[in-house]
Amino acid sequence: MNKNLKVRPLSYNGVLYPDDSKKLDEYLSNSLTHYREESVKNPYAMIVPYANYKYAKDVYGISYSQIIGESIDTVVIIAPVHKIAFEGIILPDYDLFNTPFGEMEVDKESAKFLNKYNSQYIYYDKKYHLQESGIEMQLPYIHFIFKNKVKILPIIIGISNTKITIMLSKALFELNKKIKRNFFIITAANLSKDLKYDEVIRYDENFKNALLSFNADFFSEQLAMNQIIAYGGAGVISILRYGELLNRKNVKVLKLFNTSDILDDKLKVSGYISAVFW
Repeated sequence: MNKNLKVRPLSYNGVLYPDDSKKLDEYLSNSLTHYREESVKNPYAMIVPYANYKYAKDVYGISYSQIIGESIDTVVIIAPVHKIAFEGIILPDYDLFNTPFGEMEVDKESAKFLNKYNSQYIYYDKKYHLQESGIEMQLPYIHFIFKNKVKILPIIIGISNTKITIMLSKALFELNKKIKRNFFIITAANLSKDLKYDEVIRYDENFKNALLSFNADFFSEQLAMNQIIAYGGAGVISILRYGELLNRKNVKVLKLFNTSDILDDKLKVSGYISAVFW
C-alpha cells in the first residue's frame, strides 16, 4: 500500500462487533442467510441500525440481504454525529477506510463534487470520522457482499435542521445526475434508546407510520415535536427528500425490532428498524 495514502483505522472492532475476522465472517454469513428477505426491485436507499451486532443481527441481515446481487459502484453511507456538535456535512479526508477484511476505497471524485456543490456546509474533516461508529458498523457487511468491487462515500451529518437536509438531498440528486455511477445510499439510524417497553413500542410505531407517509416535512415535524425518536433522523429526512426529487416514493419497513425480544428486559429497551426505498 502507498504510504502516502490516508487510512481511517478501525475504532470499534472487538467492542461493537467481533474482532476476530473468522468469527466475523461466520456472523455475517449467518446473518445474511438466516434473515434474508425477498428483495424489492431496483432499490436506491435503506435505513440500517448502527447498534452492537449482538443486539441487531436480524435487522442488519434483513437490510443487507436487499442489496446482494445489485449493481452498485458507490455506497454512500450517512451517519449522525455523536461526539462534537456542528452545523454541516462532513466528508472523509481519507483515501481508504479500514475494515476487518481489508481497506475500502473512498470515492474521492464524488466527495469532491459534493464539496464543490457547497463548500461552506459540505467540507472535509478527519476528526469526526475517526470517532464515529455509525459508518464503521456498515463496512463489514458492505465488504463481505461486494469485496473491493465498490467504493464508499462516508458522510457525517451534524446538527439536524431543514436547511441541511434539503441541501444534502439536492447535492445527492445532482451527484446522481452528473457522475455516471450506480449510487446506493445507506443511512445509519437507531430508534428509541433505554426506555420502558411501552414507550419504545409507541415511539417506534410512530416512526414507522411517519416513514410510510413518505413526507419529509411531516416526518421532520414529528421528530421536532418528540412524537418519534431517531438517532440519525437527519439522514432519514434527507433520503425522503431525495426520493421526492427522484419521484421514487416507495418505502417498505422490513423489520421493526426491540431488545426486549432477546434480553427479556422491559425496563431498559432500545429499538431498531430496517427499511428499503425504491
